[in-house]
Amino acid sequence: MASTNDNVATYDYIIIGGGTSGAVVARRLAEGNTNATVCLLEAGPRMASTNDNVATYDYIIIGGGTSGAVVARRLAEGNTNATVCLLEAGPSDKEIVDGRMYCHLLFDQDKSNDWNYDTVPQKGCNNRIMSALRARYLGGCSAINGTLIIRGAKADYDRIATLGNPGWSWEDILPYFKASETFHPAEWHQSDLTVHGTSGPLHTAPHDPVPISEKVLDSFIDSGFEYKPDMFAQGEYEGVGHAVRTVY
Repeated sequence: MASTNDNVATYDYIIIGGGTSGAVVARRLAEGNTNATVCLLEAGPRMASTNDNVATYDYIIIGGGTSGAVVARRLAEGNTNATVCLLEAGPSDKEIVDGRMYCHLLFDQDKSNDWNYDTVPQKGCNNRIMSALRARYLGGCSAINGTLIIRGAKADYDRIATLGNPGWSWEDILPYFKASETFHPAEWHQSDLTVHGTSGPLHTAPHDPVPISEKVLDSFIDSGFEYKPDMFAQGEYEGVGHAVRTVY
């Protein structure tokens, strides 16, 4: 968004309060009428932002997806004197609250903020070409993943290490998973606390089950799948269990 022009004497719209709602209203007004002048008033301080006047950077990260954002943060944390530039083609979704039901997740995406990739013809799907959602947002696909956290497979990390990449085994990667998380266990969930963190920036918790979820779970168990309540945090992919989410 264009920054506020402090020299404007009058405004078409003045929004009192720069909280979540006020910021969204101001943005929508500015987007709806590019000729309008909008003033957003907030009593609190402005959060520090990137200095756009910096001519050179120590690090430039191309792509502000899930990985790019983490790399940028780690670089900034590791060297407080370093200048880090994170470039993302899409907008920030920080002020967007999407209240659509989960069942719409895969079918009702905003295509203007998706890269609109298609797969090659899929032999296992009668050679159909499938939509491959890739978010065009700051945060990448973490902005459209239904708030679920599903870690990679333990076997894949161990295979990467075996191929000659020390430090990439599951046991090597697990401490970083835990460092990113503050896990809030639920009484009903059989959590494996050895694979969860307690002081990270992402607050996670098991999602409360609904009746249809329990019926689906029972059907998998009746079909012979092993019940592994915390399998997606344990790096397990053979069985059935509950996914943790970043909603707490």
